[in-house]
Amino acid sequence: MRPSVVLPCLVGALLFGAPVRAQVDCLGVLGGPALPGTSCNDNNAFTGNDVWDANCVCAGQPFDCSGLPGGPVFPGMACDDGSPLTINDWVNVDCVCRGTGITDCNAIEFGTAWPGTPCDDGDPLTTTEVWSPSCVCIVPYTDCDGATFGYQVPGFPCDDGDPWTLDERWSSACGCDTSGFSIVTGRVFLDVDMDGIYGSGDLPVLNRTVRAMPWNVGTITSSTGSFFFHLSAGTYELVVTPGAADVQSSMPYMVTVSGGIPSSGHDLPLMATSVQHDLSVSATYNPPPRPGSTSAIHLFVTNTGNMRTGGSVDLAFDPLQQFITSNPPATLNGNTLSWDLDTLELGEVIILGTTLFTPTSAIPGTPVVCAAQLTTPDDEPANDLWSDPQLVVASYDPNDIQVAPEVLSPQEVADGTPVTYTVRFQNTGTFMADHVRILDTLPAELDLTTLTFVGSTHPCTGHLIDGVLDLRFDHILLPDSATDPVGSNGSVTFRITPNAGLPIGSVVANRVDIYFDFNAPVRTNDAVFTVEQSTGVGDGEARADELVLLPNPASDVLQVLVNGAPGACVRIRVIDQAGRSIRQVNAVAGTALRIGIADLPDGLYTVQAIGDGSLSNARFVKRN
Repeated sequence: MRPSVVLPCLVGALLFGAPVRAQVDCLGVLGGPALPGTSCNDNNAFTGNDVWDANCVCAGQPFDCSGLPGGPVFPGMACDDGSPLTINDWVNVDCVCRGTGITDCNAIEFGTAWPGTPCDDGDPLTTTEVWSPSCVCIVPYTDCDGATFGYQVPGFPCDDGDPWTLDERWSSACGCDTSGFSIVTGRVFLDVDMDGIYGSGDLPVLNRTVRAMPWNVGTITSSTGSFFFHLSAGTYELVVTPGAADVQSSMPYMVTVSGGIPSSGHDLPLMATSVQHDLSVSATYNPPPRPGSTSAIHLFVTNTGNMRTGGSVDLAFDPLQQFITSNPPATLNGNTLSWDLDTLELGEVIILGTTLFTPTSAIPGTPVVCAAQLTTPDDEPANDLWSDPQLVVASYDPNDIQVAPEVLSPQEVADGTPVTYTVRFQNTGTFMADHVRILDTLPAELDLTTLTFVGSTHPCTGHLIDGVLDLRFDHILLPDSATDPVGSNGSVTFRITPNAGLPIGSVVANRVDIYFDFNAPVRTNDAVFTVEQSTGVGDGEARADELVLLPNPASDVLQVLVNGAPGACVRIRVIDQAGRSIRQVNAVAGTALRIGIADLPDGLYTVQAIGDGSLSNARFVKRN
């Protein structure tokens, strides 16, 4: 039998065939061992498990609080400190799990003014007042469901279980039906021809608040400028909140209704005080940027003038993030998105959305800065720019309320400077939510007559009844977070002006209850703003929008985000109320700085940033 020659032939081919070329490794060495996937040293003491990636970049994973490279526990993550008296527990910069003390109805941590405890409403004729669950000092009452301090009171929406009936309300006898109340409808419009009658050429006004006095009930006009109330029998004055350049021209406008009999045709004309082209832009960022996750930015462009107006808007997103999609489609140039706007009707709000991806390499605490700029024929350019710096987070509470600005001077209060509240929510359940409802017992320090709707991510209706703002997202069909991490989020933004007489030192806290279908409410954090006198240090040049302080109030560590030209050197000072500098560090613009404040007494402080010819001030509240 002839022996096999296949193996020798193969060996010969390997020995005497074409030469094998060695691979150049990531260090440029022919046949070297530094190949993608092999270990290396990125010379960063804060990372471990360094390896060469596919692009021959040596990168490691940051050490977590347990010293594990790429571990799960980082500063900023949610945790549990084991104390039932704290909320919003998170890992601080020292890798210690610590929560924020629960505040009582006087906004004092670990205080004694809890719901159900006695209080004094200042009325000498009442003696049995207690703090309600919403921290209002009132005499206890039982609602139509038999719940003490419940929200199901006469005038509030209810459901009689009949799918063929709509707009049921609790009657004065606590019956859930449409009887006992008159549906009052009408329209708000700009009376262009000044004849007091809605006709051709007149312009409907959208998203404007209408109140029925003296019952103090409010509603918001729809996309056609129309409104409706459910009112019990009586005589009411219908009052429209004035705009930037218009006032109600038929005041007072009185309407008398009888129980159960509809009353329609109540057109409320507005008179222009000047010709004003004005678009404004604001936005929400939800959810916050997280490594390996997507976030959505919703821009709200509003016609706040009294002329039909169009234009364009640009959104510059942070280079750290990657563009995924936009709705409606936008033109992408580098990291800037551009939209051309159709003509907006008076009060109309349009939503421009984009989805961005934060890479897994993003380190928690890294600042992410986005900014939107309107270009339009505009008589009020001050509201044409929006910017909301965010910090990359490892975890977060998806249901919260935010307020801006967080500090007002007495002069700003006297000038009627409004504060803007944004409520963010997410369906973290296991199934789609059909309805979402937000109830906000507005603080007594706010002027309810100035309530202005800014925008929402989903269609919503709003009513204001006895100081409680009721925002309803009916048939929202909000997916759960496991099914759609981004689409499960929503938000609503409104603006309101503090009372003109608020004294220096006022601390105004606002929280909301968020209802998902028939589940128990989710109570948010306190959104706090304060009234404080200026420190007098360079206020003429101060630009507080160049400083972002998180969290505020703060207890252990204050994160300071300094805007400005990246790489510019900035000196940061922390100043107490006596004007003394108690902290001073150097920082680089465009980065986040952490300042330990655990040893500071509770109170109000100013953070001052001094750069090359510039000066910025921002304030924060220190609470243990």
